[in-house]
Amino acid sequence: MSSSVSGRPSSPATFPPRVRGLRALLAAVVALALPAAAHGAAAGPALAVSSALLLQTPATAGRATDATPRPASEVTSQTLRATRAELTAALDRAERAASRASGRERERAQAEATAIRARLRDGDFRAGDRLSLALGGDTATREISIREGPQIELPYGIPPLVLTGVLRAELSDAVATHLRKYVREPDVRVRLLQRLSVSGAVGRPGVYWVQPDMPLAEVIMRAGGIGAGAKTDKVVVTRAGKEVIDRKTFARLSREGRTVEESNLQPGDEVRVPIGSQRNWGQIATYAFFGVSILTAALALIRSSYQ
Repeated sequence: MSSSVSGRPSSPATFPPRVRGLRALLAAVVALALPAAAHGAAAGPALAVSSALLLQTPATAGRATDATPRPASEVTSQTLRATRAELTAALDRAERAASRASGRERERAQAEATAIRARLRDGDFRAGDRLSLALGGDTATREISIREGPQIELPYGIPPLVLTGVLRAELSDAVATHLRKYVREPDVRVRLLQRLSVSGAVGRPGVYWVQPDMPLAEVIMRAGGIGAGAKTDKVVVTRAGKEVIDRKTFARLSREGRTVEESNLQPGDEVRVPIGSQRNWGQIATYAFFGVSILTAALALIRSSYQ
């Protein structure tokens, strides 16, 4: 999501597929190990088994989906990083589908066409969204909230930039073009942050602004990691209360090192980590001891009554 503009073309920095896979694996290890260490053995054997399942990494781990061109048929109104050309082509497909179909299929195609037109007209940015911005030789990034308009306030007295009609894929170029009016050969690095909520058995449930290239395992780590009693094999993603990524799909995406953007998570989605029943093995052993003692005493009474 980041780019550098300095009067000559440049490409965004990306991790090699193998490094991305190791990065996701390391995030999963930390997310699972830290809470377990904090709670000692309270998590029980169930957490260890779930952790082992989560960390199974096939040969395809870390495979980058952006290494090959995206098929045009996969672009929809919900594709976050779709270009204007891709959305225009998707709009044409939706309109043609609506003209040929009938009933519910026609209604779905018409709704898709309406959503794409809205994106092309209004852009992808709304008041309350956030982005990180670094200018020139700044080593630290500034986190900027998008204001009503929508527009962003820029540092050094540069006039605000209105983002009406700007797509996510166009953000870096839009900022650079605006800065060229006031700065010679501007160097700008922009990252749009995405709002996700993490709930359930994690260290710090809440709302987090994350970078779209963050692996799913790191999203859970940002929320304090997996907590005791978590059902790590049943993590799901919901959108407006409806499940959009089931537990099997989430586990696969995590194993493959998929990022927030590659998993097509939308702003406002919720990552839910279910809480399972926590077994107190010491208490269970105590109950078992008393149970055996009572049974032994009962058998002794029965035996003595026949003597």
